[in-house]
Order: sequence, then C-alpha cells, then structure tokens
Amino acid sequence: MVAPSFTTHSFGMNQRMVVMRTTGVSMVGPNAYRVDVVGPSTAEIAPPGYYMLFVVHSGIPSTSVWRTDPDPLSIFYLSALCGGFLISSGFYFQSHLSLSLSLSLSLSLSLIMAAESCIANSRYTYLHEDHTKGLLEAIDAHNVLLHNNTNSKLLLAFLSALLLTATAFSLSSLKGESSNMLLWSLLLSATLVVVFLRKPVEKESVIIMPAFGVQLETHYRRGRTIHRFIPIDKILKPVLSECVTPVTCYWSLSLIVREEEELVLVFKELRPPVKMLIPIWKALCAATDSPETLDQPG
Repeated sequence: MVAPSFTTHSFGMNQRMVVMRTTGVSMVGPNAYRVDVVGPSTAEIAPPGYYMLFVVHSGIPSTSVWRTDPDPLSIFYLSALCGGFLISSGFYFQSHLSLSLSLSLSLSLSLIMAAESCIANSRYTYLHEDHTKGLLEAIDAHNVLLHNNTNSKLLLAFLSALLLTATAFSLSSLKGESSNMLLWSLLLSATLVVVFLRKPVEKESVIIMPAFGVQLETHYRRGRTIHRFIPIDKILKPVLSECVTPVTCYWSLSLIVREEEELVLVFKELRPPVKMLIPIWKALCAATDSPETLDQPG
C-alpha cells in the first residue's frame, strides 16, 4: 500500500472535507473490515469496498463517514462544483472467474452537509447531520457545540486575579506583612485562572452507525480528540434521566452497556439541556430497538 494522502476542499464558513487513503485493510468479522490510517483518527470499521471520509469542523476531524463507490456522474458534477483537485484512490473489483484487481482511479468527492435540525441557546448549539438518506448511508451524527467564550472567560479571570492581587497588596502594605499576603494572593489568582479554563471543550459528538455501533467523541480546542466506540450488540438500553443535586438539577444521557458495571455517559464534559438530549436519545433507542421510556429520579 502507498502512504496516505490528504486533500482538502473548502466548504462553507468553517467546514472542510479530508479524503484519506488507507494503509492496510484486515477483516475483523463478517462483511466488516478494519481500515488502518495514519492521521488524526484511530482505526475504524466499515463494510467491504468502502473508503473513509472525515468531516472537519474548524480544522478538527469530527465525523467518520463511509461510502461505497460513488456514481461517476455525481463525482464529475461535485468535482466541477467545488473545483477541487483529483485524488488518486484505489478500489478493488472482483469477478466470478478472476482474483481481485487493483485499479487506480482519479476521483474527487465533495460532502454535502445536511443539518436537518438545529437547536441553540446562550451556551450550546445542537446540530443533527442525518446521512441515512442520500449519498452517505447509515450515518447519523449528533453534535453539541459549546459556544466559544474562552476570551471572555480569560478576561474575567484576569480581572479577578488582578483585583485580588491589588487588594492583597493594599492590605499587606497596611499591616506590614507583604510577603505572605502577596504569596497567597498570587496562589489564589493562579488557581482562579485554572478553574476558569480547566475544560477547554469545543464540542461532543454522538455518531450512530446502526449496523456497527455508536462512537462517542469529545473534541478539545487545542486539537485533542477522545474517541470511544461501543458495538451495537453491547448496548442494552439508552437512559435519559433527571439528576438532582443539592445545588442544581440537570438531565443526563447515558448507555447501559453489557459487561460494564457503571453507566456510560454520552456527554462527559457538557451538560446540554433536555430539548437537545431528546432527539439523540430517540435516535439511540431506534438504533438499539429499545422502548422510549424516561427514567425519573427516585
């Protein structure tokens, strides 16, 4: 196999498409192959004859998409539409009387992002990308984006730290204990900044592939991405429940997974409102053939 090549095409304001060629393919089950790649993503699972696409938001790969050999007429139209360069990709064809033949084709494909629903409030934005009907089959992506307010948090933390240091300096000057007071004020200021900026999360995604499983993704602003893939046969039931604490009340979406002692949280960092969790919960129920019953706090 040749080394992987990346080709990007501009799409919209902050979305790109990356086409990646594989470095190795191995069978992992009936009609399922493990496709090894070199790049920002780990190995994924796809049916035979598929290649991999990554939908990129603001430079961070988010959604893994699989697609069979596209229609040549559609490729020509999309290539002319986006004005991209041709990509050399390898596809394999097998006949009844011969072995698999490797053919090198020049292809270019532009991904049409169809956000069927969008819910937004002052803190979160929910986007639903349904690819179950159209060019990309059997992919249901749900994204919850955190509004980018890092600059305001940083400014607030800086002003608070500055005010704390100035107050400590004034008090220490009056009492003549400048060293200890200033040391504690600087320590508290640093702690305050860390508390404000300790979770630089950009978004969390739920990728539902009914034939394979559910992939949970957490994207951080510095480029780090955490993936977890759960096979569909291990998911017993998605649970949407209301959590009540002494200081707050919020809704949580989790999965009951076989051979797991604890519930698997779908959103580990974010706490989106229930109106954003309901469509994700319904999609998970449909993919796992689970009844739509809410779990209320006891």
